[in-house]
Amino acid sequence: MTAFHPRYEHARADTTTCHKSSSNPGQSAATRIETPLHDGLDQRPKVARMSAPVYVVLGAGPGLGLAVARRFAREGYVAVLATRTSSGAEPLAAALRDEGHRAEGVGVDLTDAADVSAVVTAIGERYGRIDVLHFNPSAWREKDPLHLTVPELLEDVTLGAAALLPAVQAARPFLRSGARVLATGSAAADKPSAVAASLACRRLPSATW
Repeated sequence: MTAFHPRYEHARADTTTCHKSSSNPGQSAATRIETPLHDGLDQRPKVARMSAPVYVVLGAGPGLGLAVARRFAREGYVAVLATRTSSGAEPLAAALRDEGHRAEGVGVDLTDAADVSAVVTAIGERYGRIDVLHFNPSAWREKDPLHLTVPELLEDVTLGAAALLPAVQAARPFLRSGARVLATGSAAADKPSAVAASLACRRLPSATW
């Protein structure tokens, strides 16, 4: 099965406004809090720097990606889950929000370095920090070595390995002291499948920096 990676679909961004009372005479009686809804990225309003740490996973899915995001969310992290499209990421984020965690879903085309940079930069600017950048992409292309083409191989290597480079470069200004970059792989890195030759070539071994 060939993996497709459509461009990130930009959507309308809105904010909700709430007011809270303050017992401090030096503060305004009403504080405006802007909370981005979960239907866009590039047009969303930037918010003040957060005290809560931020976890970002590129290549989120219902398995490992969601499980790791849930683990960090339980520790108080804001979880940002990125898949090929925002519509694909939103159900994952909604599952965490239903559990009482702060989470959002965004779309990113990991085969497009410019899109990777733009999405990661927008996340960093919106939250003011990135504490964990988790690289976890995976796509199954059922092609053995005798039928796999060079363009297909390069696309898959870009998705599964090379996309980490622009992601780290874009995240670097927002990585605080103690921040981590996490890359997770699969058994295919050590035990490649003959029917999906490109999978082993593009999978990074699990590592943390």
